[in-house]
Amino acid sequence: MIAQPSHQTEIHQFCDDILSGKLVAGRLERYAIERYYDDLEHADEKGFYFDEKAASDAIDFFSVLKHTTGEFAGDPFVPRKFQKFIIWNLYGWKRKDGLRRFRQAYLSFARGNGKSPFAAGLANQAFLDPNDARAQVYTFATKEEQAKIVWAEARKQIEASQDDELINLVERYQKSMAITLPPWNGSLFEPKGSDSKGSDGWILSFGVVDELHAWSDHHRGLLDNIVTSMGKRREPMLVCITTAGDESSEIWQEEYDFACQVVTPDTGVNDESQFVYICEVDKDENCSKCNGKGCEDCGDKGTMEIDVLREELWAQGNPMLREPNSPVKIDFLRSLAAKAEHKPSALNQFKRYHANQQVASFFKWMTSELWARGNGTLSDLEGLPC
Repeated sequence: MIAQPSHQTEIHQFCDDILSGKLVAGRLERYAIERYYDDLEHADEKGFYFDEKAASDAIDFFSVLKHTTGEFAGDPFVPRKFQKFIIWNLYGWKRKDGLRRFRQAYLSFARGNGKSPFAAGLANQAFLDPNDARAQVYTFATKEEQAKIVWAEARKQIEASQDDELINLVERYQKSMAITLPPWNGSLFEPKGSDSKGSDGWILSFGVVDELHAWSDHHRGLLDNIVTSMGKRREPMLVCITTAGDESSEIWQEEYDFACQVVTPDTGVNDESQFVYICEVDKDENCSKCNGKGCEDCGDKGTMEIDVLREELWAQGNPMLREPNSPVKIDFLRSLAAKAEHKPSALNQFKRYHANQQVASFFKWMTSELWARGNGTLSDLEGLPC
């Protein structure tokens, strides 16, 4: 029998492949890898250490669960490489007092890259933790029905596990799951939205904020309640999963900007309690003529806007495309890209949902390229019907 590589070996190979360019990745994803390696080098002076056993155990937990939907339904939930890297960081990094370092995580991928099943698995891990008595685990969204998507996936993962002991352990209701036996002693897992009743009594152990791009300023009070409810736990965690927003996504914009500053080197923003992993197609690249120095071709900016329809870049926003048996189908993306070449509104949707790029507005009836053909001027329209 061939020995399987350790999680550390596999994850470090993944990191090296990202940084060397062997695997396609955007700059923000590369920054997350660079941050991890820098933390390993300077962990002691930062007041952290890495617990390889805790990280490996967290990855191994997923094998208890099964996929519940689509072509992989019934298969064991074996995390993909980028998912293993996330778990490795969230559960491996510890403070000197032995408690987890990361208390919040910002995870952003294009649509179809498994955000909901992955978040459900993370939530189940917290819910089923026997070392956290009376755990309170919640999934959050603007509406309770939306919050039920990740919660229902978590429930299905438990029911599909084929582990009778696990299935019998968890009491399942229409909008709740509970474990009443020792040592859990009443652990609870529920979906919550802005239309749910009763938020003042939360003592959050683990939470999932779903599709942050849909949260408006109207939902700021809910988000504040979520964050402040973490204060009474020893090592709570809040995981935000989202695709990119548009100009109306106020809360998303704030959280995205802050996450980018946290993960980008030399910004001066240093939040050691937040983990950031953003996969998006880069919006620009060095000008091929001047290599970033500035010239007539790039308007002395040194960079050129990237054509988001270039197929070789799609894995930057879709990390599943780097994996065997990807649930993100390249033929589907090609068909969407073909429409986007000639339909501005389709291009906007492709950028947001499949390249994971922020867009100025949901509907765009004219591309900037088409506008540029008119040199930015209009002919004299005086007296014409409008």
